[in-house]
Amino acid sequence: MLWVDLSARAVLFSDMRINMKIPSLRFVTAPLVAALLVFGAACSKKDEATAEADKPAKAEAAITDADPNSPENLKYKALEALGYNLARELTLHVGLSDRELDALFEGMRQEAKGEKPPVGFQAQILSAQKLMQDRMAVYQLNLKVEGDKMAGPNIEAGKAFIAKLAETRDLKRTGTGLYYEVTREGEGDYPAATDNVKVHYEGTRIDGTVFDSSYSRNSPASFPLNRVIAGWTEGLQLVRPGGEIMLYIPSNLAYGNQAAGGVIKPGDTLVFKVELLEIVATP
Repeated sequence: MLWVDLSARAVLFSDMRINMKIPSLRFVTAPLVAALLVFGAACSKKDEATAEADKPAKAEAAITDADPNSPENLKYKALEALGYNLARELTLHVGLSDRELDALFEGMRQEAKGEKPPVGFQAQILSAQKLMQDRMAVYQLNLKVEGDKMAGPNIEAGKAFIAKLAETRDLKRTGTGLYYEVTREGEGDYPAATDNVKVHYEGTRIDGTVFDSSYSRNSPASFPLNRVIAGWTEGLQLVRPGGEIMLYIPSNLAYGNQAAGGVIKPGDTLVFKVELLEIVATP
């Protein structure tokens, strides 16, 4: 899905989460870092009693290894998935070492067991907040460098794709560089950028890889037109309700030199078939 606000973790609509569950390219703010660290900025040391208490749990998990689909193993798998999702929501993939992760998880374990915060908790929160902000800054810089490196060939591939397509299709080009083709005329007024719209759509890369489809969910999507990527905001204003449009969106009107959703690559040109079902009255 195509939210400009990538923190929504969806490529188009935060509510629908694009079926791609994208964890990438979310930018951590101070409040989010603080929310993460409320779980605990604790020391990773465990005393002997804690280590001993851990042994039965580890033994129990090992026993269930013989049957991957046993109720016990399924329980652990479900909890592991929950932990994975929590780490993704809190954007923990910023280069924390194993020791740092152990400290973080120990703090979460203490809070989950109802233990009191450690001495100096508030000062530790501030310190950890700065640590996470610094790590995120480095992480984002590395992403940008890598994205810029990867984007060039994809941008050129997108240009070649559109040039070849234009040989056989009646493509139109806007001043911003958006290419489009109205494949079915609609009726009534064109939507404005401030309108809410209801659509069916399918999005692909130029190699035909589908990364999102409301058709596959059998559920049209509704969203404010000014809250999606620039290519959608502009393109949907070129078709009327009941109509269908093909959008060929270069990367500068989509995600630029950033990856998205684990499928969209830096510099990708995106292709969308969109049916504008209706302009939805604003509540």
